[in-house]
Amino acid sequence: MELFLDAWLDPDRHEVTRHIARHLIVAHHRRTTIEAKIMLVHAALEYLAWVTYVLSGKCSRKKYREAPAEDHLRDLLKDVGIDPAIPSGLQALQRFAQEEQLADGPAALTRLRNRLVHPKYPGEPYHIEGLVTEAWRLSTEYGELLLLGRIGYRGKYLPRTNTGQWVDSISVPWTS
Repeated sequence: MELFLDAWLDPDRHEVTRHIARHLIVAHHRRTTIEAKIMLVHAALEYLAWVTYVLSGKCSRKKYREAPAEDHLRDLLKDVGIDPAIPSGLQALQRFAQEEQLADGPAALTRLRNRLVHPKYPGEPYHIEGLVTEAWRLSTEYGELLLLGRIGYRGKYLPRTNTGQWVDSISVPWTS
């Protein structure tokens, strides 16, 4: 909490911290639809990528815009040592990735988010039972870990992707 408050109160970090945290908090509200939760988290991750790469000067606007959103997410994960593979417990998301010939979590989440925003037919994102819920779990875990990494957290967290089983907290990936 101290690290979060430090980032919140720092004028140079406040706006980014507030924007990301707000999206993650609303993505947990019980009245927010699961589809909206995915879109909110994805918007926060896209904003974080924009801040991390373009506004920091690491990448030009033109080069950034030429790359697909999944590449930006994959780069954010790589920067802090988060494995982009879809966790083994997320079988519906793995099935979706296999059907769509997608390489990893960032690709699957981005494709599903696009299908939620621009469906070819209304039931399209729901053809695999549990897919939307698993996508929300993984995107939320990515968002929370990336926020923790941004504020310099080096402790333990509780993974959101270990569904249906008891799980202990584990160290954040960048401390391993």
